[in-house]
Amino acid sequence: MSLTINQIDPKGLYRLAEIMPVLPISESSWRRLVAAKAAPQPIKLTPKCTLWRGGEILAWLKQPDGYIPPDIGARIGA
Repeated sequence: MSLTINQIDPKGLYRLAEIMPVLPISESSWRRLVAAKAAPQPIKLTPKCTLWRGGEILAWLKQPDGYIPPDIGARIGA
């Protein structure tokens, strides 16, 4: 079963395979944005388990071009 945007819990943690169906870009484009810090940064739970915060995914989906990571937003008052 694929996840929909309405099923993303802001407090939840999600694997890439779970969020890919709601992302409007390809996996390789997503990885490039993550590497450039233009998309939410993952949490490395273990070397083979990478997760993203639901709230950050939802924030990025609302404003992908103007996404400001939470740690930077807090510093600039966004």
